[in-house]
Amino acid sequence: MKEAHQIKTIEVLEKLVLGTMRSLYPEFRGRRSLAKDCRKREFVIFRQLFCYLCNKMGFTLQYTGSYINRHHASVIHSVKQAKG
Repeated sequence: MKEAHQIKTIEVLEKLVLGTMRSLYPEFRGRRSLAKDCRKREFVIFRQLFCYLCNKMGFTLQYTGSYINRHHASVIHSVKQAKG
């Protein structure tokens, strides 16, 4: 049951970040996931924010990385960048 709760939580978090991104940047309205390969700075910032929030909520680096199709090292880098 814990696994199902984690999946639901991370999906809600992703929808929250995507919704914020879409409201600020209309050109990303078609994006349905943060797992897509996009190197635009605006998109990358929100992916970093997602990684940071997942880290603060207690998700493992591996779990967060697998959810967005990135390595755990990329998640570490995203968290460091989001902290400033």
